[in-house]
Amino acid sequence: MKKLLALVAVVAIAAVGAVSAFGATKTVSWKLPVHSTVSIHKGGSVKWVWKDSLPHDVKGPGFHSSVSSSKGHAYTHKFGKKGKFTIICTIHGPSMKTVVKVS
Repeated sequence: MKKLLALVAVVAIAAVGAVSAFGATKTVSWKLPVHSTVSIHKGGSVKWVWKDSLPHDVKGPGFHSSVSSSKGHAYTHKFGKKGKFTIICTIHGPSMKTVVKVS
C-alpha cells in the first residue's frame, strides 16, 4: 500500500509539472531595438515588459495593446493556436519585433 501511495504521489507531481510547463509565461524585454524569438507551447503566454521610457505597444494577429511610455509597464498575451507569429511595436516597426513559435 505504501508503494502504491508513493507511486500515485510521484505521478501527481509529474502531472502538475507538465501542466505548469504548458501554461508557462515567457518574458521579453521590450526596448528599442529588440529582435527576439520565443518558443512556447499552445496555451502558454508571452509577457512584454517595457525596459525604457519610450512609447511602445504590442501588436500581433488578433491583439493590440495600448501605447505606454512607462518603464516597467507590461502586456501579456496567451497563445491558443500553434504556429509562428510575428509581434511588433507599431511605433518602431521592424526595429522592435518578437517571433513567437507555438508548438
